[in-house]
Amino acid sequence: MGSVLEVKGLCRDFGSRRAIENLEFSLAAGEILGLVGPSGAGKTVTLRILSGALEGSSGTASICGISVAAGNRKIYELFGAVAENHPLPEQLSPFEYLQLRACLKKVRDRRREVTRALQICGLLRFGKRHRIGQLSRGHRQLVALADAILGRPALILLDGLEPWQLRLTLEERAGRPAALVTGRGVAELAGICSKIIFLDRGRIVGDRGKERSD
Repeated sequence: MGSVLEVKGLCRDFGSRRAIENLEFSLAAGEILGLVGPSGAGKTVTLRILSGALEGSSGTASICGISVAAGNRKIYELFGAVAENHPLPEQLSPFEYLQLRACLKKVRDRRREVTRALQICGLLRFGKRHRIGQLSRGHRQLVALADAILGRPALILLDGLEPWQLRLTLEERAGRPAALVTGRGVAELAGICSKIIFLDRGRIVGDRGKERSD
């Protein structure tokens, strides 16, 4: 089986500053890859490029063989993503929001899939009784996670989440998509990731093999 995610020679410049340099890695179906490094290491820039929100300066990246070049709408059916400060409509309930998102994603059997996403993310008791604006920051992030796994994407991109949020969602991934997650230290991702890559100043400076036993 081919790679779900393939990154080759990926670079990104902001003027004279190089944010990431010559990143190369791949991710197979069902694997969880962690990007670890201090603030400014290039983790968020990498995920923004992979989500099509930012163009790479050179190199290539693809999801299921389709280029992630900014503006390529074909990739949006292949992945789900959660940013550290993910915007959500505070006036809707989690159930209402996910129903809307499922409709936009053209998810089949929307009610069943929304209920499954809420259950996986531990949100069933909040689903219809609370508005998103009434939830804690942690639970709002879980709503964003539920959105990310709707439609059973091939890949989920998770940036800057708490370890407990990652564990809750990644241990019971609907359809077992591949996942790319970020963290500042190994302790945050130990026991979760199949492999960890260490970034420093935009470069890969090391890696660690399988961290969990499935």
